[in-house]
Amino acid sequence: MNWSQNYTVKSNARRAAGKAGVLASKVMAFVKAGKTLYHFPLPSAVKAEPPAAKAKAAKTNRPRKTDRPIGERGRLDKVSTLLRRPGGACITEIVAVTGWKPHSARARLSVDIPKLLGKGELIYRRREGGLSHYAIVHSKQLDLPIEEAA
Repeated sequence: MNWSQNYTVKSNARRAAGKAGVLASKVMAFVKAGKTLYHFPLPSAVKAEPPAAKAKAAKTNRPRKTDRPIGERGRLDKVSTLLRRPGGACITEIVAVTGWKPHSARARLSVDIPKLLGKGELIYRRREGGLSHYAIVHSKQLDLPIEEAA
């Protein structure tokens, strides 16, 4: 007769026994290394599958981010492309391309886009005509100081 895995809480052992089709009254307590543990006998037809095998099966069914088509790009990549243009991008352009609200776009520019940037790259903001314009400066490729980018 096989036994279930060891549970540290009796209610968890009872719940697992119910899922395995075993009466909850069959849960047995035993002491190991000063801890009270609980388990139950499994019927011979039900075999306990190791948790690692379950996790492995779940991971293989999930599509990975690297499995995306080459032409498909995320919103953050689109925004970083806009910001790398010589004039940068206006907040309204970023909102139009991504579909974000203006406050969400500003939050992404301050938190998520800098994570994508390499060392030495900064996002510069300037105001023109009541609109915020953003651009990536101090780029390794362009080697522009902030004063020249504005």
